[in-house]
Amino acid sequence: MRKHLTPSLVISCLALFISLGGGAYALTVTGSNVKSGSITGADIKNQSLSAVEFAPARCPRTASR
Repeated sequence: MRKHLTPSLVISCLALFISLGGGAYALTVTGSNVKSGSITGADIKNQSLSAVEFAPARCPRTASR
């Protein structure tokens, strides 16, 4: 076993910590962090919102089944 750090080990560990840090940062973003108007309809998946999440006058009409 080598007793010293190799450049490849240092770079791979650095890349791992940067990627984990980015994921942890993404988990901390909440609705209050999102700027008004920055999310469009194209950013929202179909069927991912319920009527409770809309203001009463803004609730979309649902198709009858």
